[in-house]
Amino acid sequence: MRRIFGIILIFLFLISCKQEYQPRNISTISIETYKIDATSIRAIQVIDSTTVVYAGSNGTIGTTVDNGKTWSILNIKYKDSIIPNFRSLAFNGSDYFALSIANPALLYKISDMEATLQYTEEDAKVFYDAIAFFDDNKHGIAVGDPTENCASILITDDGGENWHKIPCENLPEIAEGEAFLLQVTPILKQLAVPFILPLAVKNLEF
Repeated sequence: MRRIFGIILIFLFLISCKQEYQPRNISTISIETYKIDATSIRAIQVIDSTTVVYAGSNGTIGTTVDNGKTWSILNIKYKDSIIPNFRSLAFNGSDYFALSIANPALLYKISDMEATLQYTEEDAKVFYDAIAFFDDNKHGIAVGDPTENCASILITDDGGENWHKIPCENLPEIAEGEAFLLQVTPILKQLAVPFILPLAVKNLEF
């Protein structure tokens, strides 16, 4: 398994190095400043020319549907006392999913500016960094640092209604102190997802 995983990484590095840069044709750029109080924005989803959603510290989710003229703000607390710090945000075509860092890990679905807790995990080492949905908007993945001897990987196949953590016996072993692919470039991480997911869930039963 470790040999296969290593071959995949080498292949992905070669692909990323060979990708030819395609410059964008941009004629003008305009910048508007928006004042967002009491939060540090860590993740942004741009849906279209007027709709933007962000997630940040202090359990804050913000959205605009009128190009920033007005903002709707949602402040989330867990068990009325724990304020999550969100670092990653994903969109499945209808709902948003915000994932917090550190312990406890909290994954919320945001629908019509109402938050529903979809997954939680408590461990001294838990630290999720990224979440994304595939093009079908049904399959999604979240990745984080190891809590045992493998990377922390969550998957969903029903649009985010249910999330399952892949057991370490279905993943390559990671030595103490390693941090999966999270210290590699974001491009490599995105390229790795379609390769790692089939490898990890092969013969997997929940």
